Amino acid sequence: MGYDPEVFWRQTPRLLKAAIAGYTNRERSAHREMMYGAWHGAAFQRAKKMPPLNQVLGDKRKAQTPEQMLAIMQSLAV
Repeated sequence: MGYDPEVFWRQTPRLLKAAIAGYTNRERSAHREMMYGAWHGAAFQRAKKMPPLNQVLGDKRKAQTPEQMLAIMQSLAV
C-alpha cells in the first residue's frame, strides 16, 4: 500500500478507512483492466478473422442533436 507510518498514526479512523477503500478500489480496477486485456487477447487468438481495430475500440459515436446538447447543458446547470 505504500503508507507512511507517521501519516498513519496521525490519521483518524475515518480517514484511514477512506484511504484503504481508495486503495482497494484502485487495485480492483487495475485487476479488472488486466483481466479485460487477457480475455480479449485470448478471444482474438481464437478468432478466425481479426475484426477491424476501429470496430473493436468503438471510437465512432453518434452525433448529438442540438436538442440533446441543450438537454445535457441544462441538466449540468442545475
